[in-house]
Amino acid sequence: MDISAADDAVDVIILPIIDWDLRTQRPQHLAAGLAARGHRVFFISLHFLGSAEPRRWLIEREVATGVYEVRLGRIPQHRIYTHPPSAAIADLMAEALDDLLATVGSRTATAVLQYPYWSPVVERLPSLRCVYDRMDLHTGFGMASRAMEDLEAALIRGADSVVVSSEGLVPAVRPDATLVRNAAAAEPFLAVPTRARDADAPPLIGYYGAIADWFDADLLLDVARARPDLRFELVGAVSRPGLGPADLPKNVVVRGEVPFGSLPDIVARWDVATIPFIINPLTVHTDPVKVYEYLAAGLPVVSTSLPEIKRLSDVVSFADDARSFAAALDAAIAVSRNPAEIAARRARIEGETWSARSERLRTQLDAKLPRISVIILSYCNEALTRRCISSVLSRSRYPDLQVVVVDNGSDDGSPAYLRGLAETDERVEVILEPRNLGFAAGNNRGIQRADGEILVLLNNDTEVFDGWLHRIIEHLADDPGLGLLGPVTDNIGNEARVRVPVGADLASVARLRAVEHRGRRLVTETVAFFCVAMPRAVIDDVGLLDEGFGLGFFEDDDYCRRVGASGRRVAIAEDLFIHHKLSATFDRRKNPEHRAVFHRSQAYYESKWGPWHPHRYRSEPA
Repeated sequence: MDISAADDAVDVIILPIIDWDLRTQRPQHLAAGLAARGHRVFFISLHFLGSAEPRRWLIEREVATGVYEVRLGRIPQHRIYTHPPSAAIADLMAEALDDLLATVGSRTATAVLQYPYWSPVVERLPSLRCVYDRMDLHTGFGMASRAMEDLEAALIRGADSVVVSSEGLVPAVRPDATLVRNAAAAEPFLAVPTRARDADAPPLIGYYGAIADWFDADLLLDVARARPDLRFELVGAVSRPGLGPADLPKNVVVRGEVPFGSLPDIVARWDVATIPFIINPLTVHTDPVKVYEYLAAGLPVVSTSLPEIKRLSDVVSFADDARSFAAALDAAIAVSRNPAEIAARRARIEGETWSARSERLRTQLDAKLPRISVIILSYCNEALTRRCISSVLSRSRYPDLQVVVVDNGSDDGSPAYLRGLAETDERVEVILEPRNLGFAAGNNRGIQRADGEILVLLNNDTEVFDGWLHRIIEHLADDPGLGLLGPVTDNIGNEARVRVPVGADLASVARLRAVEHRGRRLVTETVAFFCVAMPRAVIDDVGLLDEGFGLGFFEDDDYCRRVGASGRRVAIAEDLFIHHKLSATFDRRKNPEHRAVFHRSQAYYESKWGPWHPHRYRSEPA
């Protein structure tokens, strides 16, 4: 199965409210529309592989061109509608999606959530942009728990973007929500033939879709009993009481669920299409897909007074009691096969297509993010350098990334590896220095080559995890006064160190920190430069690192003092975990030389700032 992606296209994970095969509706149409625009779309199945399944995920099949149905493994089968997932299940799902994206080589991805259940999963994947497609008033279904309602409220506040299917669904807390209405899969319905009705046959009145609690069975049956001269055909799965065989008059037929592809042939036999919905909080906010498809087929439509389709009142009739509904049906029958009326109905929804809706949704997939330059200083330790760079390139999933690697005169295989990498990955630029310039000078060469709006200095003895750059952006955006931002880590000699269990899976540690400490910062005096982020304005104002520190030590303390003197804050991001091996470069040097470099740098630092005070751990590593 070929799952290659178009260049620079955002991958899309659809976290749906229904399975692909249940009933062709908004989730399937939008997924196919995005795929038609060059996005790889991964449609997550609600049928999980089971807790005994060793695989994290399985691409089951290509359900439409460029749309891949994915089943998640290690997860017990359950229904998603009533309660949020447990922390354990959310962790497993996040791990599966993370592994999926890594395996298919995703560089940047967006999750489109169509039910709040998925929010804790995406929260564990901070590199995913989160778009909430609020397609219904879910509380109107009466099946969600209070916990699920609270989850939706938090999702609406926290999502990167909120999309709604109707004007009534725009939440008060998100007036910036984007309206992406439902639409018609127009082509098969436009092909419905227009023919004269047989005058000897009773008119046929139709409905298709779910026949559930919101379907006004009493209204429709009252009309049917009052008008035995009309035939009624209902197509769809029935869960609404009062529509069993014993309840139906002879002129009403319930056909049950049919494949979507059969609908055009079915509606070709109808004289009028209907939407007999009860008016309640759920239906007041709904924009029925069927109204667009009915009109694309050229059919007159009679509906109860649904606010969201009142804008189509020139081609849709409205009635809310049996007498007026029957009268509206008679008026519709009279013009049902009129060619001019048919053309007017079809023209009315011209442009109201899923293709157009998909294009509108596409604008929400990827916000304009600042360009980030990650500067990696390497000195020998080829294996560590490979691991570090691999983690940056595979786990950043960032659309505008530059990686500048400065090699400080390595005498192992590092230069050859870096040259090959730069030739195969356009994100990577390499500077090969003939000798070891030291920490400050080497980083300065990288800074001078970098063109990002945000700069990140990263040692080659580190490993980064999913969402690390997105966390940096969130913190810098949240506090414009930040000058330097460092992560927490498992190995460092200051208060950035946090407790990590021996043998722990570090990716899971990073994911848990991101969830439990999101948005929290610890303001401090000094961050270690094994990993530090800063806006470019800091370099422009404060200047480059002081190369007077030679091979290393104290240049980070010095720079933190300089940034503080400029009026900016220095902080540690509590939700950003980076693994650090610690002093891998100086481990190669003999201890006496190591100590000599340390003392020379300390003397230089104290000549500028006075006595140096050793760093401290936090009182209890968290």
